Amino acid sequence: MKQHTISAIHTVKDAINKYKEVEQIPVTRDLICRFHGAHVAYIEYLSTLQKEATATDEEKQESLKRAKETESLQQKQTYNKEAEGC
Repeated sequence: MKQHTISAIHTVKDAINKYKEVEQIPVTRDLICRFHGAHVAYIEYLSTLQKEATATDEEKQESLKRAKETESLQQKQTYNKEAEGC
């Protein structure tokens, strides 16, 4: 886990210990805003991961396409050399 995550876990744990029960933690406007900000950051993180995965898949497909084209060119060159030798 990253340091930011560990720090957040400790903050939540300390707040729960302070109020003794989760139900007694006051729901303030600041708490709701922080939750919203964390949610937005998480959604952006997931979006970034998805874009990276898509880019990786596209790179793999492009690499396979180039390999097939190279193989095709090599076969044509081999065929042309064999035809010239006849």
